[in-house]
Amino acid sequence: MEVQHNRDGLLEKLPGWNFIEWSAANEFIRDVNYPTNMLWAAALDVVARVYARPELSARAAAVRDTVRWQSWDGEFFVDNAVYAADGSLQLTQNRTEVCQYYAFYFGLATPQTHARLWERLSTEFGPRRRTVNPYPEIHFANAIVGNYLRLELLSRHGRTRQVAEEMKGFFLTMAEATGTLWEHTDQRASCTTGSPRMSSAGSPAMSSASSASTRRPGPSPCAASIPCPNGAAPRCRWKARGSRWSGMRVPARPCGSPHRKDTAWLGLDTHRTDAALPLTADSSQRTTYDIV
Repeated sequence: MEVQHNRDGLLEKLPGWNFIEWSAANEFIRDVNYPTNMLWAAALDVVARVYARPELSARAAAVRDTVRWQSWDGEFFVDNAVYAADGSLQLTQNRTEVCQYYAFYFGLATPQTHARLWERLSTEFGPRRRTVNPYPEIHFANAIVGNYLRLELLSRHGRTRQVAEEMKGFFLTMAEATGTLWEHTDQRASCTTGSPRMSSAGSPAMSSASSASTRRPGPSPCAASIPCPNGAAPRCRWKARGSRWSGMRVPARPCGSPHRKDTAWLGLDTHRTDAALPLTADSSQRTTYDIV
């Protein structure tokens, strides 16, 4: 990626398919795309941590600072900048909903540093904006990945009841029409794409255990039934303990399979060291997991 850096240290003019999400954001990738650089900064941080490369962490911070300085127009983060005839980099007026979520998700903005934008996003965006739209100039997010990022952010900042309500707005139509989740917010493409990373009330029932640590527990205790391919619908229960989810109880073989791997249907990755691992089994053939 070194050859793709510009004089400001940002990636530009990337070859191949520079995918942001299935929305207008995919049209605003010319020259310097800011959501891509937000993601790049996060990738640098991960490599720095995994391989003990502190210089990459410093570079990630520099990328975030540059993107924040260049793309923020005082109201929203702008998606891209293009080169003018004189070689100067000019900010466009292309602004998308998903670009704002990228900024908050990847640490360029917080509810404290960009309080006005966060208030707008949390109260005036979301599924309701399809009917009441105070910002028609901001291009809508799509199901993948914008709407999921939005729900993750709301959950991260403790808005669990809002998550539950917005999930109805985003997904109820899909559930009623096909019983599946769609690639888009409509049926123009795949209607069997992906799985939710969280269930209502911010619960971890269908989220990866490693990411559950960022969620604040909702109402406790909680329970849910999750359908399996064989038609079974095992009942899962969990409760909150401080800032942790604990005591998640699922059937030892939730989908009737002799293999423990069908815990994957519950979003539990039992092969990760930081994931939900079996702690105890009781006489009813249920296993307790600690979601940390």
